[in-house]
Amino acid sequence: MFFVFAIAMILQGMALPTPVRADDPEPAFDQNLIFPINFTDDNPCTGETIAVSGDMHVRAKLSYDANGGQHFQLATNYQGVNGIGLTSGAEYHVVSGQPIISNSITPQEEETLLLTQRYISQGKGDNYLLDIRFHLVSTANGDLKVTMDSFTIRCKGEAH
Repeated sequence: MFFVFAIAMILQGMALPTPVRADDPEPAFDQNLIFPINFTDDNPCTGETIAVSGDMHVRAKLSYDANGGQHFQLATNYQGVNGIGLTSGAEYHVVSGQPIISNSITPQEEETLLLTQRYISQGKGDNYLLDIRFHLVSTANGDLKVTMDSFTIRCKGEAH
């Protein structure tokens, strides 16, 4: 769940304090971060707590073209992130990320984005799959509002 909160915080921080000129060649927002993560998450498929650690890479960029079009890119991925079941000792490879690219003609935009997080167990154990649906609204004055709409949890593996 750390992934969800980290992305929400980054996206919330993208609200622009002043409108950006359409002819401005510089990105309105460009952030490239790599930071260590260390958290626990409860696996609803097994009832076990998983200790997770590794690095999270986030790249977010917002720019405008000469016609006033808005271009938003978000890429997140885990780098060498693994987990271990605190009760069973089961090992997990934690995978998250797919690029999100949004292009709009006007600065005012509304769309829904899907981010994924996967806990893939070694062997025949249960895999824990999480889909998170975000709703993005950018206003004509450049403000960005992000809300989380839903979580979908699926279990795949030996017991399912």
